[in-house]
Amino acid sequence: MTLSPKFADFKHRWRVWWLSRKVNAQQRENLRIQLERSLSKRWNVPGPRIAGLVDRLAVYVGSPQDTSVLCVGVRNPIELDEFRRRGFARVTGIDLFSLRSDILVMDMHDLKFADDSFDVVFASHSLEHSPTPNLAAKEFVRVAKNGARIVVEVPVHYQTRGADLIDFGNVHGLVEAFQPFVHEVLWAEECPALSPRNEQGTDIARAILAIRKPRAG
Repeated sequence: MTLSPKFADFKHRWRVWWLSRKVNAQQRENLRIQLERSLSKRWNVPGPRIAGLVDRLAVYVGSPQDTSVLCVGVRNPIELDEFRRRGFARVTGIDLFSLRSDILVMDMHDLKFADDSFDVVFASHSLEHSPTPNLAAKEFVRVAKNGARIVVEVPVHYQTRGADLIDFGNVHGLVEAFQPFVHEVLWAEECPALSPRNEQGTDIARAILAIRKPRAG
């Protein structure tokens, strides 16, 4: 049975309320604002920059068929399908609402996965929505395997407001959010707005990081 849009949105809002019931009022409001922003853009189609970023990542992984991928803040299934078109079979998405069974409802600050679960954590235009990006980055690292690739893209040089909370300034500021776990910056770039590799209306910074985690004990 297909839910009506009105009832589906009610369900999404209720689930976010349930997720946020143990956090403080400001965190709860941040989650609410982010949900409303995402719902308003739920069927936006990611531009060619996403396909290019997945292609770039493929250079730095082994067999896509054997690579487990977590996509953070996917909003809709299109990003997941971009991975699958390139042979990545083990792909899971998370967001504050779900439009398909392979998108789990989850807060990126409190991922419900075991440590060392993924070979790749991919977050395009998600981390800038976090009021505590270092906490979110630590969660990305926690669920990533030792030696995993973390792929991040964020807007930079823009006016923060509403759901857009953080300007990392440049690619160096973005990488710094993942220290001291960055073993190597495999690839990084900044692209101006409305340029061949960035159809967005803001500049972007993006990086592919090789992660090194300390050994237990």
